[in-house]
Amino acid sequence: MKLATIGMGTMGEYTTKVLEDHVDKIIVYDPNITTNYNHASSMQEAVANADLVMYWVPTHEVYDVMKRSLGHCKPGALISGQTSRKVPEALAFDKYAKNL
Repeated sequence: MKLATIGMGTMGEYTTKVLEDHVDKIIVYDPNITTNYNHASSMQEAVANADLVMYWVPTHEVYDVMKRSLGHCKPGALISGQTSRKVPEALAFDKYAKNL
């Protein structure tokens, strides 16, 4: 299973670390953080071919981030948004995840 983590702040890093023994490959994208994990050059690259995509971005950014990347997820991928307000995630998912 390939995990894509979008956002490597405190919770993104923590959860990715917890899951690393349970997945075959991890790829992350966060333009503001350097990490020891495989780092994609774009969100679109990170989510391509991922079986599980986890978004760990601030609530006020999640709609735009999902807008730019959901269309690049493979059909059948599991998508998980980890913000405190689900409305932006739901709106972006409904509009941009047509192939999932």
